[in-house]
Amino acid sequence: MIFVSWCKVQLVISLFFARIKQRYLYFDGEEFVTFNLLEVAKDEEKIVVAVTNRGKISMVEYPLLQDEKGYYFEYGAMLARINLEDFEEEPRNE
Repeated sequence: MIFVSWCKVQLVISLFFARIKQRYLYFDGEEFVTFNLLEVAKDEEKIVVAVTNRGKISMVEYPLLQDEKGYYFEYGAMLARINLEDFEEEPRNE
């Protein structure tokens, strides 16, 4: 078992979220799910987002899809369409 100090955990989390510049809030019918855009690789047809859902944060890679309306990825059991154009700049508290 590996023990990590809380200060190190906070540092890793703050460095992780320092990369985040855009986010999208999606209502799944019960709760809001937050998508924070981490990486878009159009040449590799993938997108990496940090998903915050019901208090749990995970980093997920989705296939990047495209149609006449632009780029998107599909989320959840109902394959909800999340358009990249819907992401907004993350407000900064400075």
